[in-house]
Amino acid sequence: MVDSLVKNMTHIIFWCVVICSMVSILVVLTFQQFTFLLGLSLMMNVWSIIQSERNGFVKAKEMRRAFEPPRHFSGFQILVVVLLILAEIGVGVVVLLL
Repeated sequence: MVDSLVKNMTHIIFWCVVICSMVSILVVLTFQQFTFLLGLSLMMNVWSIIQSERNGFVKAKEMRRAFEPPRHFSGFQILVVVLLILAEIGVGVVVLLL
């Protein structure tokens, strides 16, 4: 069980980032006093991109085989996280201006 979670850490982190970002955006749009959630979510998004690009999420000494889960974010996943970062910045600006 734990080995399966470790191997699929890239997918787990990606979906945690997406869910946390969407929840923080919705909470801040509903209750404007929780703007710090945008900052926390933004830091998590930036950390996930940096970690993916530097080391990846799965430590292995061998080269990745075709049947193994990915160790880094794909281009599409990076695009989704960057779009979420832009959405969080936009929501933050809107909340601060209102």
